[in-house]
Amino acid sequence: MNYTLRLERLRAKVAKLSVAQHPPILRLVNGNAGEAQTNPEDLTEWDLVINVETK
Repeated sequence: MNYTLRLERLRAKVAKLSVAQHPPILRLVNGNAGEAQTNPEDLTEWDLVINVETK
């Protein structure tokens, strides 16, 4: 039997369950467009960066 394939399928199922039980936290990073843009180094795919421009 191909145990490697079965193990990978089991790992995929566990990963789906862990996201369902502990959903990621969405984060909003706010900044001003006139200032020097310093984005945090720890941005993930669940972060949203918004630059606010003045009129």
